[in-house]
Amino acid sequence: MSRYGDDGTYWKESAKMLATTIHLASFRKKSPTSKRSESGR
Repeated sequence: MSRYGDDGTYWKESAKMLATTIHLASFRKKSPTSKRSESGR
């Protein structure tokens, strides 16, 4: 955890924030927003 966040007092919070950021970034890439405009609705 020391490479990406605070490995001292707040290592658990730092790990949770890193995991949340990675999860949300991957979800955003998979979002099918372009399919709605192609369907004509």
